[in-house]
Parts: sequence; structure tokens; C-alpha cells
Amino acid sequence: ALVRREFRRLARCSRPSRVLIIADVNIGDVMLIQPPGAAFHDLLPEATIEVLTPDFHGREELLDIVLGARPTIFNHNVETVSPLYPDVRPGADYGWSLGLLQRFKARHPHIPTKSGIMLGLGESRRQVEDALRDLRNHDVDMITLGQYLQPTPHHHPVLRYWTPEEFEELAEFGYELGFTHMASGPLVRSSYHADLSAEATGVLPGLADD
Repeated sequence: ALVRREFRRLARCSRPSRVLIIADVNIGDVMLIQPPGAAFHDLLPEATIEVLTPDFHGREELLDIVLGARPTIFNHNVETVSPLYPDVRPGADYGWSLGLLQRFKARHPHIPTKSGIMLGLGESRRQVEDALRDLRNHDVDMITLGQYLQPTPHHHPVLRYWTPEEFEELAEFGYELGFTHMASGPLVRSSYHADLSAEATGVLPGLADD
């Protein structure tokens, strides 16, 4: 009850937000995702709830728990291209991530799915295009592409800075593949203009429609 009261207080403080993001839900605390989702929906029925999750190590049953938060957008970031996974995301699995997104979409086809990739870790243009094809073939609706920045000296170094023009070209490529929204640019992050992504999929009315 205490946790739910705190989330209801947070929901009241979030007014008049149009999009709320519940991020980084770990396997150990996945049960905590339901109280904030319910509180936000009760107090902000007009808002879009985006849930950002890890891959859950392939545990498909956790998808039903995530659904308890009543998300209007399901987000799981693949983060990088498949060939770089052993170096950039040891312990994670590219196939798990693609499968998670597709299985959620198969269970809940009315809920838009979203994923993101950070560029600058050593990937090639062709590898990025291949990853976008993989995501579209696994029924992902929205994409974010941004420039990776090294947060500390202990993290993976930046191996390349992609130009704004290259990000624009990748956005055009993504739209050609059929994504409903491409947020692609050096400063883009997973939650970048989340309202525009939601509008593009029809789960959030545009400002002109309010």
C-alpha cells in the first residue's frame, strides 16, 4: 500500500505530462512495474505509458507481468548490432532481444513496439541497416538511433562519430522499411521526443488534435 501511495503521489506530480516512461525494469523487481502503471493510468488516463525493459534472459512469462502495468508502448533496446554483442553486451543475446519484441507484439498486436541502437561502437553502415531490417522483420514499429558517448574511462570507447547527414539517411532507410517513426540523430536517446513517437503510432493525439 505504501508503494502504491508513493506512485500515486508521483503520478500527481507528473501532470500535465503526455508521455510517462517506466524504465530499466530488472528481473528482480519486475513485480514493481504494476503499481506505477496502474497509478499513472488512474490519475493520468490521457497519458501514454511507455515501458522500457531488459531482455529478461528470454523468460517469456515475464511479459504477462509487464502487461499488468497496462503499457501503451513496449520498448526494449537492442543497443547495438549483432556482431558487436560479445564485446559490447556480454551476457546479453541479440536473438533474445529480437524474440522478446516479436513475442510481445504477437501477444498484444494493438500495443506498438519500440527499440533503439547507439552508433559509434565500431559498427558499419551495412550492419546498422541489417539490424534495422531485423527489427522490422520482428514487428517493431518505432526506432531510436543516437550517437554513443563514453560515460566513463572504464566503458567502451567511442570508435566513430556519425554525422547528422548519416543519421538522416538512416531515418529515410527506416521509413522505407515501414517503421512508423524514426528518431535518428546524434543527440537522440531512447526517450527522445517520446510524444512524437506515440503520435506517429496513433496512441497519442497530436497537439493539433487536443
